[in-house]
Amino acid sequence: KQWYQRRVAITAGQNADAEIGGNRAFCLNVSSAVGSIANTTSPWHTAYRISKAALNMLTRTTALEFLEKKVLVCSVHPGWVQTNMGGPNALISTSTCVDDLMEVIQKARVEHSGVMLRNKMEVMPF
Repeated sequence: KQWYQRRVAITAGQNADAEIGGNRAFCLNVSSAVGSIANTTSPWHTAYRISKAALNMLTRTTALEFLEKKVLVCSVHPGWVQTNMGGPNALISTSTCVDDLMEVIQKARVEHSGVMLRNKMEVMPF
């Protein structure tokens, strides 16, 4: 953890005058809506859900830890993406997913730190 903290501090200092967001140090965790405790309605893939819920907690606590250094930390739910895991019937192509992730990086601001976003910057409950 100390190595990570030092790297974040170094990166944050490289563009110290920039507003908090994608132009500074930024940690974007790829999570999933299935990690939302508030939205859990079925027992489907418990281990996967637990891992994403843990990632969401890491997002929240890391965001609180690094906010004073003006480092933005958030999670993003990219949707059902056509990957090896999502399969060919998934709704979102990988290129669309990358475009959506780039939009988050470009538009995220201090109010998005410590939250989970879905495409179009919609905040999702943990």
